[in-house]
Amino acid sequence: MPTPGIRVTKTKREKGPRVVATVEASKEKVAETFARVTDAFAREAKIDGFRPGKAPREIVRKKYADEIAVEAIRDLAAEASDAALVEADVRAFGPPEVAPESPIEDGKSFKMKITVDAYPTVKLGVYKGIKETVDKADITTVDVDRQIAMRREEKAMYRLREGAAQTGDVATIEFHARGKKETTRVLVTDDDAGVLKGKSAGDDVSIPKAGEDGTDLPAKIKEINERILPEVDDTFTKEFGYPTLLAFRAAIGSALEKKAQDELDRRLSVRVLERVIAGSEFEMPAKPLEALVEREYRHLMEELKKRGTSPD
Repeated sequence: MPTPGIRVTKTKREKGPRVVATVEASKEKVAETFARVTDAFAREAKIDGFRPGKAPREIVRKKYADEIAVEAIRDLAAEASDAALVEADVRAFGPPEVAPESPIEDGKSFKMKITVDAYPTVKLGVYKGIKETVDKADITTVDVDRQIAMRREEKAMYRLREGAAQTGDVATIEFHARGKKETTRVLVTDDDAGVLKGKSAGDDVSIPKAGEDGTDLPAKIKEINERILPEVDDTFTKEFGYPTLLAFRAAIGSALEKKAQDELDRRLSVRVLERVIAGSEFEMPAKPLEALVEREYRHLMEELKKRGTSPD
């Protein structure tokens, strides 16, 4: 629908894709805009000799002439941009550029050049009859066992061990880092080269290559806790809301299968979409693309700076 007082006098499509339009606001539209903007300033203006919002419009206009003109252009430009987009039958891909062709004056017509990057017109490639392999999720008992093992870890209990640390125990160690004392919990494993396994609370140990500069880290074992995992039976599964182990395993398998199938379907959709895009034709707007490249470049420079790496 045409905007009263706004007329698109010329429209030109350029590569990019980009639309350049000349738009004219009638003298009546300009006067109406100036009056509205001046009233808005008058409501907020604080001028000596007048109560707030009570200064005459003429005085407000004179005092804030430049600011009112800028705001009037901004208001007219917004309507002019909308009119240009409607006339060209495109959608804006980014904010329009507005260039007045002459200074704005109250009560006189006003011309602007509107330049806007538009969404590209896409010529789709072949999208019918695309053949792709539809994969089916394959969940095994090993996958289910892995999930149950994780649930057992969640329900693990700990009991203070008297004596040497065994595989599966959790040792609390104390060490100094960055000038202060810290503690952490470490799982005792068969392949820890005897650092923790076989040691007792109060023993001094050396954690290989755990120091800030890659050296061994001296530490002291504060305590050792035996990790007690629950038996996997019907009593265990009831804690998760399932009456039997069979029902629990079936529910886990079903959930894993759905998750895996959803991911396979997503990948299928991506493959099909990539093939359609590869055969499609469209022209990316230059300015938004340049802005994207600039943003990614700045992000890369910031990351390099954080890592202390020279861009060269």
